[in-house]
Amino acid sequence: MTFYDCVIQCAGTPDLVKEFDRLTGHNLADLKPRSGLDRMIDEATGRDKEGLEEFLRFVFDCIWTRLPTMPYS
Repeated sequence: MTFYDCVIQCAGTPDLVKEFDRLTGHNLADLKPRSGLDRMIDEATGRDKEGLEEFLRFVFDCIWTRLPTMPYS
């Protein structure tokens, strides 16, 4: 498993994203159903980028670094 795989798995876990949003004040779970104007405003203010960067740090610190290492076979 790569870090990318880990991020994709975490992002695809609705409860994990919902709790991340609750703890951090972001709204990553709500990124999909937005109007064009809302998306442009969020892009201009950096809301999406900031939230995604923080989610990546969260996954790295709280999930990725705590996974057991697997011996190569």
